[in-house]
Amino acid sequence: MKHDQQITTRMVRAACLCSWMVVTTLLLVPNPGVLVGMRQAPLARYALLAHVGSFFLLSVLTLSSRLPLSVPATLAGLLFYGAAVELLQGLVPRRTVSFADFLANALGIAMGAAAYAAAAWYRRRRIDAR
Repeated sequence: MKHDQQITTRMVRAACLCSWMVVTTLLLVPNPGVLVGMRQAPLARYALLAHVGSFFLLSVLTLSSRLPLSVPATLAGLLFYGAAVELLQGLVPRRTVSFADFLANALGIAMGAAAYAAAAWYRRRRIDAR
């Protein structure tokens, strides 16, 4: 059973790393719509949803990857990353710094942390019931 758990952890970490790379790339290129096959105008309508969804995914995967960090430290790191990439967007042509985007990042992190906590609670409850 321990071998299966190690494989699962490695797979989650690989998915986490890929997600971090994709999100960072999309946040720091002048026109992310081109990379995902969308025109700029429709993409702008969904920007806040994209921020929430991206940071939800990063939060769940990062917490699930069992890094040697506490949950509060992991969440603080995610918030720092969300603020840093938002500030770095000010240096990217055709991108701007947006406090609304940072709040969307933070909302996604909070939602991901809540989903992770709910899943952990459910898993513990199932194990205790056995």
